[in-house]
Amino acid sequence: ETELLEAENVADARRAASLLNSAAEHYEYRLADVESAITTYERVLKTVPGYLPATAGLARLYRKTERWTDLIRVLESSVPSLIRDPGGAASVATEIATIEGHRLGNDVAAQQRITAARHMAPDDPHVRRELEEYLAKAGSWKDLTAVYAEASFAAPPGPMRAGLQVRMGDLSWRATGTDSAKATEAY
Repeated sequence: ETELLEAENVADARRAASLLNSAAEHYEYRLADVESAITTYERVLKTVPGYLPATAGLARLYRKTERWTDLIRVLESSVPSLIRDPGGAASVATEIATIEGHRLGNDVAAQQRITAARHMAPDDPHVRRELEEYLAKAGSWKDLTAVYAEASFAAPPGPMRAGLQVRMGDLSWRATGTDSAKATEAY
């Protein structure tokens, strides 16, 4: 309570955010009052948008309480600059896609977001695996084969490349309606 009162009388927004964040942590950790903690963390972000400790606190509590749409909103507001940190931006986009697909059942939105993440970080294996999952769920065999082909060309000769080529053959078989010539070519 002291931090809340002091934050109202501080002219410096960052100092007020720090005080409010301390109060939110007190609600969260010492009092186990999740709703008061969420309300106070939200207040921090109104005072200083993007304040990382409050963003992390809200994300943690929204995950804990399974408030997925609120979590997506907070994560979207915290996406790092694509120019400054493409890997970080792709990681956040991948997490949002996972929530959209696995928690909210919106595979179309998840696939669109994960495709965007793939453009941000084309070499990220986690992003590629998530994209593979959504393409397979959608039955987009040709698109999935293209993802495997791209990974195969990038992989050094060895078991990884061979495994990807076998997958490409299997998918070509599915995608072409059992056209053995095309599947054999992929193998």
